[in-house]
Amino acid sequence: MSVNEYLKEHPAQDTIERLHAGSWINANYRIWIGHEEDNRAWDLLGQTRAALVEYASRNGDPQKLALAWEEIYIAEGSDWCWWYGDDHYSENDEEFDLLFRTHLTNVYRIIGLDVPDDLQISILREDRQALPTVELTAFISPVIDGQVTNYFEWLPAGFYDVNQGGGAMHRGASIVTYIYYGFDLKNMFIRLDSGGSLKDEKVSDLAFFINFLSPKGLDIEIRIVPRERKVTAALYRGEDGSRKQAGSINTVAANEVIELAIPFDLLKVKPNDDIHLFVTVERAGSEVEKWPYRGYIQFKVPTDDFEAMMWQV
Repeated sequence: MSVNEYLKEHPAQDTIERLHAGSWINANYRIWIGHEEDNRAWDLLGQTRAALVEYASRNGDPQKLALAWEEIYIAEGSDWCWWYGDDHYSENDEEFDLLFRTHLTNVYRIIGLDVPDDLQISILREDRQALPTVELTAFISPVIDGQVTNYFEWLPAGFYDVNQGGGAMHRGASIVTYIYYGFDLKNMFIRLDSGGSLKDEKVSDLAFFINFLSPKGLDIEIRIVPRERKVTAALYRGEDGSRKQAGSINTVAANEVIELAIPFDLLKVKPNDDIHLFVTVERAGSEVEKWPYRGYIQFKVPTDDFEAMMWQV
């Protein structure tokens, strides 16, 4: 006999006036909420659900809505947050984190909205800032010609070796192999080294992105057309789910490597402001690489005494 059948034969005689909010563990929700990682996961879920609700209010495509809501329902399972926070851990925390964020990312892709940069970053707290392979130590002034003009021009730069970025699974040869970064007082310099030739016609199918978490909502898209010996870089700003061009990067080159100079004024940042960035590569609109694999590269816009301070460290 089912509960429903029993109650039909034996109607309830008493009522419960109040149910205590809690769970089957310690009669509270501490495992699922409260820790910074848990809260961030719920915030990202809430933002994604709100974006879907807004989309549903103005668009009646039932097939897309069904697929997007399915992703939301999967992400709403509370046990994602069993693994976030300091209550429990496993050898697969990285995979759980990536899978949770992938379900939320799928919602935006299904309904045709730009995926927020926050979903590209690990929720796992210790993995957000990726430590560089070599720290930035002094001002640099590279020649932006797409070549390593001399040994010394990028020597003081910070750089990130993607082979040390890891992840749990072994990865094959990557498109981007090294990320170099540095600055003078007016510009930030980025160099991307590639595992293949940037003169190959297949590079035309790729788009390289420098994505900023701080300043928030900005990205730089780099495209190379080897046949025309042409490279372009444009700054975009994300607003209300759309992406609009906010400026052009005029000092950019691609030959052996990709090099560009990005004026701090264009980013609207000032000395001591944080720069948080990561690099992605897309082919035909689909992301094929992200570096650092987890987290982001971080440094501050320099002040006049940057080098003097570095000498004291």
